[in-house]
Amino acid sequence: MDQRRAEGELRDEDPLFAPTAKHAKKRAMDEVRILGLVKRTAKQIGLNPEGIWTHCLRKAFRKVLNASDMDEDTKEALMGHVLPGSRGNFDYHDIDEIAEKYMRADFSRGPSNQVRKRLEDLERELEEWRVKAQRLEEIERQNRELQERLARLEAIYEERIAIGGRGADRMGRLKPHRIAKHRKLI
Repeated sequence: MDQRRAEGELRDEDPLFAPTAKHAKKRAMDEVRILGLVKRTAKQIGLNPEGIWTHCLRKAFRKVLNASDMDEDTKEALMGHVLPGSRGNFDYHDIDEIAEKYMRADFSRGPSNQVRKRLEDLERELEEWRVKAQRLEEIERQNRELQERLARLEAIYEERIAIGGRGADRMGRLKPHRIAKHRKLI
């Protein structure tokens, strides 16, 4: 591509795959050479060339378009499809708009924009759950403290029953000197 740019401005009618040899007679590479280029490139990046065909490029391009947020007519036009019915009069003259939509498509090898957004949503949700878990741990800690206090109070109650009349008034309430002793336990 760099070599082709160096030769001058690219035109719409220029082939996507052009021979690099200076003595090449044709302006475009034939199908066999393009297939060879695709298979060599697949092997260079660690893919099994036996399972790679030129049509795989088209399928990969379609997946990128489907993962993008562009409208269906633009996707179909970029795929080179003829649109049915009145949609067939797709406005190909607004090249800038189509180019802008094309440039927003994510061709990176990493996760697509949709996957990236879902991952961010899940990370936010995970953080919310972490906060809830911390709050739950705090509630459980408070619950344990209350359980311990309740056990101490039950022990005091049992002691009051055991004391009977000693240290308690007729209603079973502890006398002031016993209350002070039990407050220290709580």
